[in-house]
This record gives sequence, structure tokens and C-alpha cells, in this order.
Amino acid sequence: MNITHGSPTPWGPAQSADDIGEGIYHVTTAGHGGYYVPTPKLRAIPEHAQRYAAQWSGSRNWYEEDCAWAAVALAFPHLFPARALPVAEECRARYFPPPAFDPAEVGGAFDGFTVTSDADSGL
Repeated sequence: MNITHGSPTPWGPAQSADDIGEGIYHVTTAGHGGYYVPTPKLRAIPEHAQRYAAQWSGSRNWYEEDCAWAAVALAFPHLFPARALPVAEECRARYFPPPAFDPAEVGGAFDGFTVTSDADSGL
């Protein structure tokens, strides 16, 4: 996808669109902005972070500038200034921390395993 001035975004027409690398764009609009990540690159972003982004943009490809952008920065740190990465980690920890266990993150449930407490196991 080539995003240019006037291209549609979840926040209105793009006023600016900069390809920051690997087909990832930083866009601004009159009222908001964020990042576009092409579908083939989404595999680098954890499933739960994609779901979080979609809550605010309606798409797993768009990451708004307030919090969801952090998923893009952490997945593609070489495309961001080093000073942005600690801020991205703080956003991730606060707004979309990794789940304790999410079967979607590992490709499905573990068949044949039972989790027991120490009390159940006799230890």
C-alpha cells in the first residue's frame, strides 16, 4: 500500500504520510494520527497487541499515536529513535501487557497437558 497526502486513514484523510521503512507509514491527520503496518509485517506484532490496536482503529493494520504505536516500535525497534523505546515499553506495560496465557499467542491450546498446583501433585 502506498499512503500519500489525502489517503484515507481511520482518523480521516492523511495530512502527512512518511514511509519509515519496510512499508510502515507514520501518518498525521487533522485530529489524530498513527502508524500503518502492512499485513505481511503483522506477524512481528503479538496477537493481543493487534487486537488492542483494532479497538481504536477498526483494523489490525493501524496503530494510533497515543498508545498502540508502542506495538509497532517494539516490533520494529530499528525504525524508531532509541529514546522512543523506553516510552514504548511503558505504554505496552500499561495498556496492553502480554497475557499470562493466551492460546492465540502460541497457536492454540496445549492438548494433553493438565496444570495442577503443588498441593494437587503431592509435592
